[in-house]
Amino acid sequence: MEDKLYLPIGFKHEGQDVTEVELAETGGDAEKIFTKRASSSKLYSWMAQVISASIAQIGGVSVASEFFKQKDGATEIPSVIKKIPLLDVGSLMLQIQRECWEDVLENQKISCIHCGSVLEADVDLYKMPLPKSEDGKALEHYTVELSKPHKISGMPEIMDEYNGHLVNRIKFRTATLGDAIRHENVSQDEVVFWRNIAFDTIVSMHYEDKDGEITELPDGFMAKRGKLFFTKDLSTRTLKQIRSGMTKTQPSGRLYYEDECAKCTRMTPFLASPVNFFRA
Repeated sequence: MEDKLYLPIGFKHEGQDVTEVELAETGGDAEKIFTKRASSSKLYSWMAQVISASIAQIGGVSVASEFFKQKDGATEIPSVIKKIPLLDVGSLMLQIQRECWEDVLENQKISCIHCGSVLEADVDLYKMPLPKSEDGKALEHYTVELSKPHKISGMPEIMDEYNGHLVNRIKFRTATLGDAIRHENVSQDEVVFWRNIAFDTIVSMHYEDKDGEITELPDGFMAKRGKLFFTKDLSTRTLKQIRSGMTKTQPSGRLYYEDECAKCTRMTPFLASPVNFFRA
């Protein structure tokens, strides 16, 4: 059994890089949190509570013990937990499930991507690869590259300075669990959810030519244009590229592995979802 939980992306806390944390000893209080069934509009809050109950300390500050000291059964999420990268949440939930609950999900429905058969199989969570930070440094930013430059045009007169600029690189800060909680009421609509996350986390935009020369978009564009940039200006193809880049550019744990289909014998994904974790 591991005594640590690993964060492939990590985050900064009190000036320190956090890419691994100490696993707490979980008991009856944690069990109540684990087995609580969250509504779809509160899923990220529930996952934040599970993580809060499972981390002993971060940067020398107690987490789980303080989380359970709250009065009248309150489950307010510690601010440090909200700083955890959103893409690290799945990795943490996987580790907590297999270290604190059970490492095999029995009798899961698996659909073969080749023959279409629906199988009933046990899913071994230890077969799911878990990346670890290579250098112990938190990844605070990432850049999404567009396959085709977007030309800014049609801006109102007060934004004329932006007209004609090209953009093919968009820099974001790493999205956090706190960002997801803030927008969890729309999390069932993947397009709207990631659009909101993008708006909250965008840092800058620029154009990089084939020689590596960079032209920055003048400051203040998003403050003036707002969400219209994502809802009106960009094409559906570009929006899809941005969403894909936001979920795939940074490292994250894969919540699946490939195994043999009992019907056609070809390799097919065996999936696990945090929604199905901690069943009583």
